[in-house]
Amino acid sequence: MLDTTTSPSPRPASVAGRAVGARRRTRRARLAWLLVLGTVLAGLAVTGGPVGPVEAAGAPTQTPSPQLGSPTPTPGPTPVAPTVGPVADSPTGSVTASGDATPGARVKVALTSNGTYRDLCASVATTSGGSWTCTATVPSGAGWTVVVTDLDHTDVDPATSASFSVLTAPTVGSGLLVGAKLGGTAFPGAVVTVTSGSGATATATASADGGWLAVLPAAGFPSGRHDVRAVQSSSAVPAVPVSASSGPSSVTVDRDAPAAPVVTSPTSGQRVAALPLAVSGTGEAGALATVYVDSTPVCQATVSGGGTWSCGAGGSELADGDRLVQAALVDPAGNFGPPSAAVRVTVGAAAAAPAAPGATATPRPGATATPSPGAVPPSTAPPGPSDGGSTTAPPPTGPGGEGGAGTPPGAGQGTQTGTWATATTFGAGLPTLAQTLGGPVWPLGAAVALLFLVLVAGPSRLAAAAARGRLRPRAARLTGRNRSSELPTSFNRGTVDPRVAAGLALAGGAAAIAVAAGVDGQVQYARLLAGIVLGLVVLNGLVVALPAVLVARRLGLAVRVRMSPGLLLAAVVACGATRVFSLDPALVLGVLLVGTLGAAHHSGGHAVGAGRSPGRRDRGIAAAVQLAATVVVPAAAWVLHGLVDAPGAWPQLGREALATVCLAGLGSLVVQLLPLGSMPGRHVWAWSAGVYTVLAVVGVSVAAAVFVGAPSSSFPLPALLVASLVAALLAVAAWLWATYVEPARRAL
Repeated sequence: MLDTTTSPSPRPASVAGRAVGARRRTRRARLAWLLVLGTVLAGLAVTGGPVGPVEAAGAPTQTPSPQLGSPTPTPGPTPVAPTVGPVADSPTGSVTASGDATPGARVKVALTSNGTYRDLCASVATTSGGSWTCTATVPSGAGWTVVVTDLDHTDVDPATSASFSVLTAPTVGSGLLVGAKLGGTAFPGAVVTVTSGSGATATATASADGGWLAVLPAAGFPSGRHDVRAVQSSSAVPAVPVSASSGPSSVTVDRDAPAAPVVTSPTSGQRVAALPLAVSGTGEAGALATVYVDSTPVCQATVSGGGTWSCGAGGSELADGDRLVQAALVDPAGNFGPPSAAVRVTVGAAAAAPAAPGATATPRPGATATPSPGAVPPSTAPPGPSDGGSTTAPPPTGPGGEGGAGTPPGAGQGTQTGTWATATTFGAGLPTLAQTLGGPVWPLGAAVALLFLVLVAGPSRLAAAAARGRLRPRAARLTGRNRSSELPTSFNRGTVDPRVAAGLALAGGAAAIAVAAGVDGQVQYARLLAGIVLGLVVLNGLVVALPAVLVARRLGLAVRVRMSPGLLLAAVVACGATRVFSLDPALVLGVLLVGTLGAAHHSGGHAVGAGRSPGRRDRGIAAAVQLAATVVVPAAAWVLHGLVDAPGAWPQLGREALATVCLAGLGSLVVQLLPLGSMPGRHVWAWSAGVYTVLAVVGVSVAAAVFVGAPSSSFPLPALLVASLVAALLAVAAWLWATYVEPARRAL
């Protein structure tokens, strides 16, 4: 049977699918919005955001319970009163206090005694265990106590230590001592004991203001340089029997009285018709000359480096008649010499009658050119020996109870603590250019230069000729005899930057010069070290680096400036000689760099001399320029040193730098003139003997004028001449043996 029922026609599949997908997407979007809204409401409830309707209506809220893992507050430590342990007595001034207090708190440590109060440590933090420590410097005294206060817990009581005592080392002066008197500062009433390097001692008692002054005995402190130290002891500080020793201090003692001067003008029997009377003469360089007319002082003058002096009696009007003119000297150390022989002159016209015996000069009203109140009148009696080992004229007591003519340099050996502006003795013995003129200084320098050529330069070349081919130094090997040397690579061969090596050499040279000059713990010696470093930098820059670069450019060659270990070793040896023999001026060497010429290599090859190796002429010219600079630069520094004489830290720094350039440059000049090895003198000698002779004569003459022309020079020139003569004889003997005797022996 057939089914004739008509079924509805189906909807197209594509239309139906789109409708179902749209409904599903709508449901998912609504569900997402509900999730977002729920998340926001939950976050507001947790973070205390806007309240809901129940809270707004005043519904009670629940107190949130503590969350797991939240920290529980820990109560702080219970404050405890601070404590302080015993403080040890100190012979140096450095004390350490320690104790306990509240852990983590801050305590203040103060020092008290006899009503005085000052902080030692303003704030010290205690450790987690509650301990604290304070180290500070305390002045000399007895009965000191330490008070500890808790800064964070003011409700606890402070703590006070038991009493303790301190006695620090005294301070000691330095430099030239006037009258062999050494001073410094110490604890009031303490007994100061001074000890020299040889073991000699001297004692003094400090005054109420702390100053002390000791007279060094002649038996233990003869004339010369001494390194001294001092300790102190005081009955007021019995807990510290003796203090620590002070640092070494270099002092110079001069006990030798100057010889009697000679009055050269006017001459005995001369008639003086015109006033004021002009008097001149000779004497010890650097001393103060006082002129007397009939035992009355009329004028004063300082003896020049050449040994001459002159002054005019413009402050006195002499009566007509016969007068006796004399002079006497006092040196910078306060030693008075005997008077000169009397010169009888006649004042006035030829017809004037002689004045009555014993007439004296009449001072002119308003005169200003008068000697100092302490001038020493000459005595016709022979002077007797003083305690210092020198002969002294009996001086009247001047202001302050001390005799003497004027105030010589170096006076005032009382409290000497030193400041940045305090002058040092380094370079103080250098003569000025004016002091070397008009006397025997320059002829003596020329004679020393000629002796240098005869006894040093010539025999040195003979010794070198005799030793030629005999001395074959073997290069040092780091491998065994049967093991070949390893070729250098970037991994097994290290190099030092030449600039670093040069800097280290200059620092070592500065230290050597400072040791030769003599330093101690006073602040002015830090300035001296800075001046020495500055002088060495200027010296090596102007006499080595600059000439080498200029000559190399002129000749079209390369140049390398480096430090010389041999020159540095020579500087150390010179320092030792200065200290051992107490040389003044100091013998120091400061030229520590050398310039070496080499072949120039230019990429274009267009430069003059490109690729050319330096020859004998090139090396000779470079060495001659360096030696000339080593003469000119130190000589200029010497002249400027004599012109700079102003107080203050900066002028003193300049004087010390100039003294370094002068002394270190001229000392190095003599060494570099030796015609041996790789010295500049050897290259100049090989190139031109005439140029070498001129440089040697000029250079050694200037060096001799500086080193032996000083008024207080202790340079051992005679000893050096004897040593040079002995060395010259040995060199000549070696040359004769190698040239004549040895060949004759071989022929037999």
